[in-house]
Amino acid sequence: MSLSFHNGTWRRGCPGCGAHGAPCRWVKGALFVSCTECDSEFQYLSKSRPLGRGVWIRRLADPIQHSAEGGDDDASQSRGCAEFGEEETLAWEGTVHLDPLESDGHVSLSNVKLNTFWPSLRDRFRFDILSGAVLVDARYHFDTSAAPVNLQVNEGKVLLSDFRLSAAGERDPVMTVPALAFEGIRMDLPKREAGVGTIALSGAEIRAWLAEDGVVNFKPLFTPVATSREDPVEPQRPATDSGQPWSVDVQAIEVTKAQVAFEDRSLKTPAQLAIDDLHVTVNGIHVPLKGSWPVAAGFRLNQQGTVESKGTLQLDPLQTALTLKLAHIGLRPFQPYLDRRMQVEIRDGELELDGELVYRSQHDPEPMIQYTGQLGLNNLHVADGVSAHEFLGWTALGLNKVALEVAPTKVKIGEIAWRDPAIRFVTAKDGTTNLSRVMKAPAEGPAQPPVSKPVEATVPKKATAPIPIDVNVVRLSKLSATFIDESIEPVITTGIQNLSGTIKGLSSKQIAKAEVALTGTVDEVAPLKIQGQVNPLSEDTYTHLTFLFKGVDLTAVSPYAGKYVGYPITKGKLSLDLMYQVSKQQLVGENKVLVDQLTFGEKTDSPDATSLPVRLAVGLLKDRRGRIDIDMPVRGDLNEPDFRYGRVVLNALVNLITKVATSPFSALGGLVGGSGEDLQFIEFMAGSEVLESVEQRKIESIAKALQERPALRVDVAGAADPARDREALALQKIVTEVQRRFTQGGTKNLHAVPSPSREFELLNRIDCQSPPGTTGVADRGHWRRRFRAGPGGFGTTEN
Repeated sequence: MSLSFHNGTWRRGCPGCGAHGAPCRWVKGALFVSCTECDSEFQYLSKSRPLGRGVWIRRLADPIQHSAEGGDDDASQSRGCAEFGEEETLAWEGTVHLDPLESDGHVSLSNVKLNTFWPSLRDRFRFDILSGAVLVDARYHFDTSAAPVNLQVNEGKVLLSDFRLSAAGERDPVMTVPALAFEGIRMDLPKREAGVGTIALSGAEIRAWLAEDGVVNFKPLFTPVATSREDPVEPQRPATDSGQPWSVDVQAIEVTKAQVAFEDRSLKTPAQLAIDDLHVTVNGIHVPLKGSWPVAAGFRLNQQGTVESKGTLQLDPLQTALTLKLAHIGLRPFQPYLDRRMQVEIRDGELELDGELVYRSQHDPEPMIQYTGQLGLNNLHVADGVSAHEFLGWTALGLNKVALEVAPTKVKIGEIAWRDPAIRFVTAKDGTTNLSRVMKAPAEGPAQPPVSKPVEATVPKKATAPIPIDVNVVRLSKLSATFIDESIEPVITTGIQNLSGTIKGLSSKQIAKAEVALTGTVDEVAPLKIQGQVNPLSEDTYTHLTFLFKGVDLTAVSPYAGKYVGYPITKGKLSLDLMYQVSKQQLVGENKVLVDQLTFGEKTDSPDATSLPVRLAVGLLKDRRGRIDIDMPVRGDLNEPDFRYGRVVLNALVNLITKVATSPFSALGGLVGGSGEDLQFIEFMAGSEVLESVEQRKIESIAKALQERPALRVDVAGAADPARDREALALQKIVTEVQRRFTQGGTKNLHAVPSPSREFELLNRIDCQSPPGTTGVADRGHWRRRFRAGPGGFGTTEN
């Protein structure tokens, strides 16, 4: 029986009339031939399949009565056909010359089922072929008249259909190939040239997973089965071939509608990724691998996102230049990869990318990786993995006009646009924060004892230059930050809303200063303004910022006051004018604090309340308009290991309150332009009820200060020194007596002062007239000194 394949259709000679090229077809294992010449149809019934012998049966009425039995009914020696399995045939058509051996022909092997002969081979492999059929078709020329032997193949094709592969002993396939076609096959043996027009793979399905030991499931499938020790196999040395290398061309490789299901089982919670609609096109492949090939690829990820790329690929050396576009790549399927490092839950989020990527394995002096384009992370929602409350999210984060280089690394970004970011800071009842919880890796099993390691000598690392980074502008739109403190009762909730503005000129260059201009509100009402310059990317960070808050309602933080101050706040508004500068790791801050109408409620019984007299401090600081105006500078060294900004500010505030509360008159003195150190004492001269001018001015200063601080009340307590008063009163009597006697001596000036000699004379007379038992005056030099310097002393001298 002769059978040939022509123009995509099987044909043979008609068994009835002998006409050539009658079309034939296989139906359920039987071969049917339809002849238009005799208008008849014949069916071939096989009697002996291995030998391909059988009988032709006429199926349609026809004047020609014909049947053939026993072998090939067409006696032409240029044709042959054999059937060696159900619907498995080998057909040949051509010519043969025996001397020298030469042949031209067309050979076809169709519907050869792989599992027919697989049982005899399966022991050598770790996988099973569940199904599959192969079709091979080609034209050839074979000639032995010259050396080397001339073998040429043209118009060849190989088709693999319904192929399914599984692990050994398993029935679920890990690879399914509905159709794999190699078409346009050609080969020229003398020239050592081969080529394929198209390699087309359609509808393939692959199930892959990464096992707990980190091995992909396909690796053990294709690992050779170990041979027995009794029959060792010596490795064969590759045969040396001094001829020219083979040249192989593949015009196109096409993959369409492929699917890949991947599962990472090495994670505690396996990650599952599904790729479908996978399509790949590679054109112009040449072996030896030289030059670059046009490539295009794309797929859909997890039935949501899409990946598309197009460009060129070069293997030797490895180099590629691609346009790359990622759209709507969901982040939630990648959650298991975060579980081992953080306690967060990604509820939503999409990655977007659109740009050009260049990779060079041999890149000097050019960068190894270059990317230019856009990058975005949109619709992000991240929750605390412990409390399940969302703490971070935004509508869109876009990096535009990105120019990234790696090895060496360099970053340029035209614009960063951050829209509607929302941040939620929560302090739990135990004092921990949600941010500290989510950044902590979850505990996995019992803690292992630390393993002691030998101490290795530390080698100082060379200082590396900072990565060059330039960001033209950061645009912030409607940022909101909510602060919730659950550690006290009632729970405090406050925040910043609608923070918008720009940061222009961010750079890692040391001399660069980025301009900051941001505005927003506190608790939906109080205006907030941030302005200044920053340089956070340089090696020596620089900051010079001013923060302006106006009219922040203090009742929102009343629970803090009740717990730590001892009094709740029933009324009050806060305005801040803060300036902070950081240069060369030194912090300089100027805090101008204005508190308006601060009013405390009833005292609380909080055990955490300060022992400082806060009401006194507030009374000293609050003016007659009910405002507290404070200048509070802060200083700090960022190089100190225990430096904390909050601690520096808190210490400055506590020091201020302590100073005011413990030295209230110093604070009052500051109101009237003095030091105030001696305002707490009003001194009378001993033995006198009249204030001197200096002491009178003290009283005037206190009165003025109390007018400025109407909330204060001053309690006055008197004190006396009897000994000093007695001495002063006695001295006053002596002065009076000396003056009386001096004026009786004939002087007409009642205010005249006796000369020292006259004074001494008068004092001696008084001393001589002192009653017995009393202390004399003239013998006590201090009386004379006190007399001349005492109260009511003389102004002029007269002899």
